[in-house]
Amino acid sequence: MLTYLKEKSEYEDRYDLWTIERCLKMVDFWNSKVPNPTLKDEEKNAASKIAKGVLGLQLYCAKGERYRMRDETIKKWMDEDRKLDEFYEKSTEPSNIRCAKCSSAMKGISKDYGLRWMGRPR
Repeated sequence: MLTYLKEKSEYEDRYDLWTIERCLKMVDFWNSKVPNPTLKDEEKNAASKIAKGVLGLQLYCAKGERYRMRDETIKKWMDEDRKLDEFYEKSTEPSNIRCAKCSSAMKGISKDYGLRWMGRPR
């Protein structure tokens, strides 16, 4: 039987990976904008130090915000998957479905309603 609801640790791992990816994107952004420091050019060194300070502050705030929303987001994901499982459990096979070619009665073999294509990344 297909189940969407997983162990809580899987949701925690997914959320933590999502946080790491966001932080790495911030680091990549600032690394692409800041010139490499050289000992000869004092202005570039100062700009680099300021950018690293701003990046540190931005990462600190982003990690704090992600931590604050962690439990709520994981609970939301688990509730959504629990509702999908309940939907599948309660669904019934349609009756009186006939083949378009031979008109014989058809039997359901799957409860796949295409929900994975409705904006639910997996």
